[in-house]
Amino acid sequence: MAGAGNRWWGPRSDFPWEEDALKHVRGQMPSAEPYRAWQTFTFTARSGHVREVDLFIATPAGLFLVEIKSHPGRASNRGATWLFHGDDRVRTIENPLHLTNQKCKELKSQLSGQRQSWGCRSGCRTSGPLSSCPRPTCAASSTKCRPRWCSAATG
Repeated sequence: MAGAGNRWWGPRSDFPWEEDALKHVRGQMPSAEPYRAWQTFTFTARSGHVREVDLFIATPAGLFLVEIKSHPGRASNRGATWLFHGDDRVRTIENPLHLTNQKCKELKSQLSGQRQSWGCRSGCRTSGPLSSCPRPTCAASSTKCRPRWCSAATG
């Protein structure tokens, strides 16, 4: 799927909630240089692990690998655990930062390895992980969720 003026690539997500989140982010992305985005792809790390990527964005501030967690309700965390408090129940997941950070390092390594074959003279800009709750119904109330790697939709 190409979108946002040919600045957005990748197949649709198989998950409706993830596709909604991707549409939300796509709607916020400027249609200007140097913004680019690639959604729902996999790559094989040098370790042999196959990694799934929800979203990879190039911006003037750098490259960001985004892990989408799209659960309704209020989000909070307790160290390594994220809790999503909905109307009907509380969902618990492991904090995605650690695996997202690992994916980020592995993807950066892959891109850096390709740099010379592409004829690039400069190195890759720093990449960073970003965990996102891009649902207007998801409110973050985490004490350890720092703005540099965690975001939530505002409406």
